[in-house]
Amino acid sequence: MGLYGWYLERILPRCVDFGMRGEAFRELRPQCVGAAAGRVLELGFGSGLNLPHYGEGVDELVALDPARLGRELAAKRIADVGFPVSFAELDGARWAVDDQSFDFVTCTWTLFTVATVAAGIAAVCRVFRPAGQFPFWEHGPSLGYVLATWHALAPAIQVVR
Repeated sequence: MGLYGWYLERILPRCVDFGMRGEAFRELRPQCVGAAAGRVLELGFGSGLNLPHYGEGVDELVALDPARLGRELAAKRIADVGFPVSFAELDGARWAVDDQSFDFVTCTWTLFTVATVAAGIAAVCRVFRPAGQFPFWEHGPSLGYVLATWHALAPAIQVVR
């Protein structure tokens, strides 16, 4: 592992954990993930900062994040929730989860890291069950047309097949 890989694996997850704990973020998290219910996929799980903000309707949460250190940082938060948390792997650019297997996909301050947003949104739509929902928070409006349009429509969006 080179210096950049070491930074991505060992330093960046700690910096994100520290930086995203602030009160402003804490106040917004329940608005995004609080209504999630059933089987949930969380994109950009990080250190599990959303976990305390999920409601009682969650049956299971599957976390997706390339940084493995987040799992260690999230251990106490995982132990404190009343639902099972497991981790999905990335299989190249594809998420190693079944089609139409989630009621909710949640994402907080992560979409800006997705290189091909259209492919990311297509992946979200692939894993939804009928009438699945995708609540998310982002740092600000995207400069890319696809994500900017998604941001504008997000409050009204429910994916229905």
